[in-house]
Amino acid sequence: MNKPKGKYDCIIVAVAHKEFKKMSKKKISELIKNNNSYIVDIKAIWNKKISNELQNYWCL
Repeated sequence: MNKPKGKYDCIIVAVAHKEFKKMSKKKISELIKNNNSYIVDIKAIWNKKISNELQNYWCL
C-alpha cells in the first residue's frame, strides 16, 4: 500500500486497515492543509486521536 503524501482539503477514511489505525496524531495533521480541512472517518478509527482537535472532523 502506498503511503499518503501531500496536503489535502479533505480526507475520507473508509477502511480500518492497520496502517491507518497506527498513524500518529502528528502524521494525520501533516496530511491536512489547515484546520478548515475536512476529515470524514467512516470507521471512527481516529476519533480518540483527533476528534477535539479539528472543527471539521466527522465520524460514524
